[in-house]
Amino acid sequence: MTEDRLRSGLLLAFILGSLGSLLFVQPYGLNLALAGFAGVGLARFRAHKPPKRDAWRVATAVVLIAAVLSPLLLGVDWLDAVTALVLYLQVHRLRTGRSARDTRFSLLFAVMVQLTALHRSEAPGLAAVLVMQVALLPALLWLAQLQAVRERNRAVAGAVEGMAPLLAGLGALSAAGTALLFVLIPRLDAQVLAQLGERQDLSGFSEQVELGELGEIKDNPERVMQVRVLDAQGEPQFGPFYFRGLALTQFDGRRWTLGTGRAGFHGSGGPAPELGPGMLLQEIELEPLDRAPIFAIAQVVHVDSAEPLTRQATGDLRFHDAAMPRQYSVVSDPNARATTPGDLEAALQLPEDLDPRILALAQSLGGGGDWATAAAAEQHLRQGFTYTLVPEPDTRGQPLSTFLFDSHKGHCEYYATALAVLLRAEGVPARVVNGFYGGEPNPLGGFLTVRQSDAHSWVEAWIGGSWVRLDATPAAPAMQSPGLLTQIGLAMESRWRQGLLAYDLDRQLEAGRALAAGLSGGSVSSTGGPKLGPVVFAALGLGVGLWLLLRITRRLTSSDRRPQDALGRHFAQARRLVARRGWELPPGLPPLSAAEHLIAQAGPAAEPLQELAWMLYQARYGGQPVPPGAAKDALRRLKDLPRRDTVAALDG
Repeated sequence: MTEDRLRSGLLLAFILGSLGSLLFVQPYGLNLALAGFAGVGLARFRAHKPPKRDAWRVATAVVLIAAVLSPLLLGVDWLDAVTALVLYLQVHRLRTGRSARDTRFSLLFAVMVQLTALHRSEAPGLAAVLVMQVALLPALLWLAQLQAVRERNRAVAGAVEGMAPLLAGLGALSAAGTALLFVLIPRLDAQVLAQLGERQDLSGFSEQVELGELGEIKDNPERVMQVRVLDAQGEPQFGPFYFRGLALTQFDGRRWTLGTGRAGFHGSGGPAPELGPGMLLQEIELEPLDRAPIFAIAQVVHVDSAEPLTRQATGDLRFHDAAMPRQYSVVSDPNARATTPGDLEAALQLPEDLDPRILALAQSLGGGGDWATAAAAEQHLRQGFTYTLVPEPDTRGQPLSTFLFDSHKGHCEYYATALAVLLRAEGVPARVVNGFYGGEPNPLGGFLTVRQSDAHSWVEAWIGGSWVRLDATPAAPAMQSPGLLTQIGLAMESRWRQGLLAYDLDRQLEAGRALAAGLSGGSVSSTGGPKLGPVVFAALGLGVGLWLLLRITRRLTSSDRRPQDALGRHFAQARRLVARRGWELPPGLPPLSAAEHLIAQAGPAAEPLQELAWMLYQARYGGQPVPPGAAKDALRRLKDLPRRDTVAALDG
């Protein structure tokens, strides 16, 4: 294989890999990837024809103008526009360039596309693409350098026969070194990266929620969190569970907001209590959410988080720093009662312009005590009402009245609002709670995948000296587990996120402490987080890659690169074998004379050395090919050469 063909093939694989990484990017990654594949295919198909330089100049100008104006005039995302521009420049270089400089630019554009995909997606499939890129990049840089040398000195040969093992060794060393650098290089603080990264917008979980907003969330399949729920015996549980988020108390007829109670601080961390009967441990991986609350099963007994938390007047816990991926664990006791009343006056507030018909309806449902009123209101909302994500539009500024008396159609936020207002009208303190219900169970991975479509609203009412959960929304069908292949994919994604994407500075320091403790003979913690595994794996990989590279380099730089040189090595091995048998060959004799000298002393057993000598002469001076394996066969038969002292004893 020539150098040009090898470089061209590896470069094409590198570019196609970077384009393939766009397939994991939403929402326009597929379109960009298909456009890139089409452009690269067209460039390769017409590679034998000279490019039209003037047409490419015009096309470049048009693409540059479109890349600048489309975000300004059409609202196209800047990153999508830049990615499309880079893809065009990639195709342009492939079609019009042939020099080492063009090869390097093609590599640069492919790396830029790969980094774009890594920035915008956390799909585990990117790992395979990244490993391939890391393995190919050193070989391509080396080949680009050889191309540059050949351009400066045409006398340099372009053949790369026998170079494939060395390039493979470079790839192995690069992959191992990358893994080691990943483990050892200090990480940036997660909060710094959070300012640069993308985050989810959950309008239904801000400090104020307009009636109807939750319907937009429930139509979105984006993942919010992954939850592993364990009972006291450590067995995974799949519910369905209510994951409580925010409790909202103020209602103005259209919008729910937080109460006016003062927020305080809640310490995090500390030893977790031992799980008693009925208690649940939740290990939660939360996506980046702005001012995210602590989503957990009520009642929360303990929170283990690396960050301080803010406690609201309603008892809600939330993070107060920048939006970023978070991992925390919660211990909950579902059988416990929330006996802290908080601001009960706020939980009785009603809008001044509340429709009198709502007050009349509440009066007709009440009269038998708090429990009876709550049961009657729930029963009323479950009869004659229809669940829908797209309620009929309100034309009179009274969405709750429209739901209760006109359309009788709405989603969970309407049901929760109606129940809370009916209870308040009868003097029962109530508040609307936003959170999640259910989730997609994964028995293979032992966790629940909670998506935006699982968003839910319910009511907490102060009845009998504690806050009681009430839910008037019609029951939804139980979430079915995905298929086996989907479960395997989600389980692999979970490992990818926990083992690599969540490898932050804290885990890195923990791994360093574990390594130091292991080397000093101290104890190593067995609790979560990376320990010696990644460090040892990367170190072993680096050692194996380095050993492989040294072995291949030594062989390639020895006299094995031409057939005659390989035969010379075999003949040198034969000389050493003869010397170990006690026979002396004068060092100045050429190979054939040395073989005849040995035959004269040892007889026919030395004839394989003569065969090796003739093979060496034929290859070196006659240019004749040697049959494969012939030299090794002669060397193997030469091992039957008897020792000199044995022959001397027999002659004596």
